[in-house]
Amino acid sequence: MPKLRLKVTKKAASRTNGSRRTTVRKAPKAVPAAQIKKAEFGYFRSLLEGLRDETVREIDTLTDSMEPEVTPVGDTPDEPVGSMQTVLMINRQRKLLHSLEAALSRIDQGTYGRCSSCGNPIERGRLEILPDTTKCVKCGRGE
Repeated sequence: MPKLRLKVTKKAASRTNGSRRTTVRKAPKAVPAAQIKKAEFGYFRSLLEGLRDETVREIDTLTDSMEPEVTPVGDTPDEPVGSMQTVLMINRQRKLLHSLEAALSRIDQGTYGRCSSCGNPIERGRLEILPDTTKCVKCGRGE
């Protein structure tokens, strides 16, 4: 069953309710979410590859900025928390890199743009904002 989007209409009907006049809006029409076409995979591939390359550069920069340590991180009380933060940032970027590479793999398999939970199409706008996402808005919210 395709995922449905609501389309809001501007038409409104007026109804007299005793001495008060109220405005009633028509119910929105349900429009199925459009699945991205395989022809659009090239656009998303280049978007993901650009993000992947940027992430690799950030990991390299962060790794190069770390000084060789004589003592393990956090062992000395006067040690700045900066090196620990750098390690956490590197780990976050590595997770992002893994997610971007998984999205590229889904493009190769032809499953990119499908929700991993419900199987419905993921809206194009969501994919443009979060190109490595695996879930539609509804499943991402946990509904």
